[in-house]
Amino acid sequence: MSTLYEKRVSHDYYDEDYFETGTMSGRSCYSYYRWMPEVTLRMAMAMIEYAGIDRSQKVLDFGCAKGFVVRAMRTLFRDTHGCDASAYAVRRCDPEVDRYVKLATETEPIPFDTEFDICMSKDVFEHIAYADLPKILSAIAAKSRRLLTIVPLGDGQRYLIDAYEDDQSHIIREGVDWWLESLKTAGFRNVKWDYHVMGIKDSWHRINPQGNLVVLSER
Repeated sequence: MSTLYEKRVSHDYYDEDYFETGTMSGRSCYSYYRWMPEVTLRMAMAMIEYAGIDRSQKVLDFGCAKGFVVRAMRTLFRDTHGCDASAYAVRRCDPEVDRYVKLATETEPIPFDTEFDICMSKDVFEHIAYADLPKILSAIAAKSRRLLTIVPLGDGQRYLIDAYEDDQSHIIREGVDWWLESLKTAGFRNVKWDYHVMGIKDSWHRINPQGNLVVLSER
């Protein structure tokens, strides 16, 4: 456990190999990371319904990679912006939404001056070092009234879904109670949580119905 707590992954790790040939190189679970409209629009609609996001609200996708969820949300008439720590992903951002996506840095994890009604973060927080997660959550709390969190679950040592071990940048492997308490400590009140929301990570749910967590929180 001590090595997990001490682990950090450089932002440079999330390069072309990570997104395009990750499954072949053993660096990630990604292969030719690209726009897949049917899957991404379905997921975006599920997020909208679960969090009750209406057209008047301003949305942030924290850890948006190439901006595909940003594109899906904007297609569904939600005013969505995104940021990501991968310089490669931001450079290769979907041209439909590149003007809405910015590079996140260690000193400026949320590079927007505005306040958002809701921040969404799917499969991102598990990549963050244990010691760094509180300040990331606090930064989000300072810029967003609500937070939709989606993370893989573990037992402290391994993920409940074995395939998640294939991404070498995965760090946090904790259970439901740990995540709920971490959000609470950062200033959020957990409104509701589920292991699965139809339309979000459906294929992984079939492998293990309790392998992922979806949490809606507010400050």
